[in-house]
Amino acid sequence: MSTWGVSTSVVLLFLTLFLLRRSLSFPCERVPHGKVSDLRFFAGHGKSWRCRFQAFPYLLYGISLFLLAIALTDPRLDRPLEVGNLPYPSQGVAIYLLLDISGSMAERGGLGEERKIDRLKEVTRKFLFGDPAHGMKGRYGDMVGLLGFARTAHLLSPLTLDHRFLLRKIEALEPLRDPNQGGTVLGYAIYKAVQLIAATRHFIANLGKKAPYTMESAILIAITDGLHDPNPLDKENRLRSMGVEEACRRAVEEGVRIYLINVDPRASEESFAPYRREMDRLTAMTKGRFYLTTTMSLESIYREIDRLEKNSYVVRGERVIVSQHVYRGWLLAALFFLMMAFSLQVLWFREVP
Repeated sequence: MSTWGVSTSVVLLFLTLFLLRRSLSFPCERVPHGKVSDLRFFAGHGKSWRCRFQAFPYLLYGISLFLLAIALTDPRLDRPLEVGNLPYPSQGVAIYLLLDISGSMAERGGLGEERKIDRLKEVTRKFLFGDPAHGMKGRYGDMVGLLGFARTAHLLSPLTLDHRFLLRKIEALEPLRDPNQGGTVLGYAIYKAVQLIAATRHFIANLGKKAPYTMESAILIAITDGLHDPNPLDKENRLRSMGVEEACRRAVEEGVRIYLINVDPRASEESFAPYRREMDRLTAMTKGRFYLTTTMSLESIYREIDRLEKNSYVVRGERVIVSQHVYRGWLLAALFFLMMAFSLQVLWFREVP
């Protein structure tokens, strides 16, 4: 849930408590009155029903605000299903994985004793299929694509729901040994992935009501062990020499969030402080984040992204927990009580000066 949603819910709850308190201690101060010399005529006459219940609309207003506060928390109902009985996913997050496949990814260190590329494959598999031990629920229902980048950016898999096919592509990745393919075109990789997402959205929009899938949101997860560093031979190439800032601005236009992960231990050194500030600024511009594996483990980073980018499914072994949004029911109930309160106040408890 967003910070705005939490803040609004808290404010509404305080308003609810205020209205409930007011309804319980509502005085009949506005009943017409006058001075008389003898009260015997009024003996046996109590307060009118209108006076007794004129606080009732305020009680309904309070209930309406309370229900609205619950709706803003986006409540969900979890339903476990066997993998074989799962409905075909009809909505989810579009995710492009941008993996650095330059020669330095064959080195050891930075992510443990394994080669960087091997460690990256292992944790990415957990992110896709879930790993309860590390708090990752899996990305069932999300369309995921894959790009590898070094001197240029290669599309290895378009957005797909077939995560096993995607995993085979990831497992087949190897760092490029050809010295002519040296370079790290992070900017171009981001730009290319954003353009692919835009094209997919356009295709879905053209299908209209016949579209079998709805893209709720789109993100990029870019993992590199270096800086944006195009090959010197590509200075005249408009796309390969594209800067990260220009690519991020294009991502902002398309509403794509960028999560950038640097796995190079040297990136935390003081000499790289300007680079860290720049990457923080650019990823924040897209409403994403910049991570260093020297301050968080790769599992922790993936777990945080998994938490931030919620979807409707949680993978647990051979079962998938389908999480359904139920805020609409609470919202309709809030509107019902609001209309009741307004109608009573206007029709039955209307006050004339």
